[in-house]
Amino acid sequence: MRMTHERGYSTIILMMVGLLLLILLAGYFTYSKSTTKNLLPRTPGVETTTSTTTTQTTTSANCGIILNSPSKNQTIRFPINLSGKVNGCGWKATATSVGSAYIQSSRGTQLTDTITLHPILSGNDTETYFEGILTSYTVPPDTAFGTLVITSATTPTKTFKRQINLAGSRVAYGVCGINISAPSINTRVVSPLKIYGRATGCDWRAEQGTFGNVALFADNGTQITGFQPLLPQATYEGSTNFSAELVFPPSDGTSLGYLLFQKPNTSLGDQLKEYRVPIIF
Repeated sequence: MRMTHERGYSTIILMMVGLLLLILLAGYFTYSKSTTKNLLPRTPGVETTTSTTTTQTTTSANCGIILNSPSKNQTIRFPINLSGKVNGCGWKATATSVGSAYIQSSRGTQLTDTITLHPILSGNDTETYFEGILTSYTVPPDTAFGTLVITSATTPTKTFKRQINLAGSRVAYGVCGINISAPSINTRVVSPLKIYGRATGCDWRAEQGTFGNVALFADNGTQITGFQPLLPQATYEGSTNFSAELVFPPSDGTSLGYLLFQKPNTSLGDQLKEYRVPIIF
């Protein structure tokens, strides 16, 4: 009789241990599945649209708004033609507007007027093509990249954003007679900055041991460094190659600026000759 009771207790204990193991295994697989799901890579290049009530990630490139021009990270030059279509998913056209658009810097500064995107053609009941033109900056850009912001014409308001290149359209300009081999225009520079160039004529020649001076400025005119001499690279007389070095505080690497090269023009009463090379710092 005693052995029967002992066998009964053993059976109950084994059943309880087995049940506990099942619960632990079920919990482990549930946690593992959840963790694996969270570690799955996100789809690269997905752009987001934002409404007044929620933020949605558009997983389909054909739903909502399709912007044909400008393309992502495109270098922009005015006038900028905007074109594309809306095709549902909360984006709707009115009789006179599909939405509005403007450009802002990566720091959030609005750089252009806000324009209306006009409907030009309806493909079907839900699809409407649009166009618009941005003509100029109202505020000079202060960062190398910016964002084209498009807002829907109907509520709930939706917003579409695309990154564009604000710096690539800038060009070097100034008097003749100087050629800068490094750095190249619109490239990012860091301190200490090595500068190399060559005098090519137009009275840009070495005088009193230098070819002139150079300094770094922000695009808004703020002087970042002092002027440093453009020193001849070779020791023999008549050399046309020069170099310089500028040291400046660390920056975020997205600011727009330019190298200003200056030289007194002795043939015109020491009137300054200038040349600018746009850079990013």
